[in-house]
Amino acid sequence: DDRQFLSDENDIEYYIGPKTASKAAKNLKPCEFRIYYQIPEKSPKVSYKLPLFLAYMSSQNKKVFHFPIVCGKNNRSGENMWSLRYADSATFPSLLALIKYHKTYAYMDPKTGKIDTFPVWKDVIIDEDSFCEN
Repeated sequence: DDRQFLSDENDIEYYIGPKTASKAAKNLKPCEFRIYYQIPEKSPKVSYKLPLFLAYMSSQNKKVFHFPIVCGKNNRSGENMWSLRYADSATFPSLLALIKYHKTYAYMDPKTGKIDTFPVWKDVIIDEDSFCEN
């Protein structure tokens, strides 16, 4: 089941299934994020292994960012650690913990005073692994 990583019924709304980046962006309002498996926009072939992404719409300029979700192993404990692929990203013991954290906490842009779930104004985006559209 695609929703196996979400154990709380309230968190199921954050998963929107397999989508192209442009279709995932259409599911967003300012300051919202959704998790999806990214399908190529124009490729006739779809890989059997789709990358997991978090799509986020900024409150300031309504740009949409697509952060790859990475699951790696903790070197000491060997346990899975989940994170988003941007410079300031924290790590979490589960995907559910990552979702709950980003549902709860936000950042304030000190120049504008505007609130965003992710610090997209700070140049923390890792260009080669993230996708941004206007």
